[in-house]
Amino acid sequence: MRISPGSGLVLCVFQSWCLVEGLKFTVDNWTGIVSGTPFQVTWTGASTGASLTLSLDNGTLADPSLVGNISSGISSNAYTWTPGNKAIPGQPFFLKIEEEKSGTSALGSTFTVAATASSSSSSSSATATKSSKTTSTANTSPTQTPSATSNPGSSGLSTGAKAGIGVGAALGGLAILLLIAFFILKRRKKAKARTEPYELMENNMSGRTQEDKKNYVGAQPVPPAEMPATVPQNWRPEMEGSPATRPELAG
Repeated sequence: MRISPGSGLVLCVFQSWCLVEGLKFTVDNWTGIVSGTPFQVTWTGASTGASLTLSLDNGTLADPSLVGNISSGISSNAYTWTPGNKAIPGQPFFLKIEEEKSGTSALGSTFTVAATASSSSSSSSATATKSSKTTSTANTSPTQTPSATSNPGSSGLSTGAKAGIGVGAALGGLAILLLIAFFILKRRKKAKARTEPYELMENNMSGRTQEDKKNYVGAQPVPPAEMPATVPQNWRPEMEGSPATRPELAG
């Protein structure tokens, strides 16, 4: 029996094994795989009656590393896989289908498992957005955005605080000036009080003789004398009309 290449028919040799065109996955889209959510995996090209093993691998397609077997003894061309604890969200994985007897195997495309469905959709949209941004960046030249120059003075006091400081300084200066004027007027008033009797005397004596002036000054009342602040220890006041006590000499 002669079969033309690419016909996809099965060639049986010695009634013991069958050679197929090629084992491969038929999954169209490897995105949207969510942890804990069933995902349909399909393939084609397995030998008739072959027992298959489906496994989860990581690493690279050229050098895969087994993470764990998903199922074995599969005889159909499809399997519903629910990602479990081994499929850690965010890390790259790929599936491997292998004939248990012949060792023929096929690898699927690399994918990442999302923790939730929303994160899966956002990851897909982020990938599309990143791709569009890369394309637009390649077609357009970058435009530099002028950076804002920080003004050291803008980080100081507010307008209200500055106005308050100005008003306070003005009031303080005015208070100092009023205090100085008060002391000056008080000092002038005291000086005028000391010189006023003499000015009145000069006014009254104007046009009089020198003798009249002397008599006028002598007629002015003399202010009473005050006792000293300290009194001698042996001093005794004498009453008017009382005999004076005279000290006697010794011997």
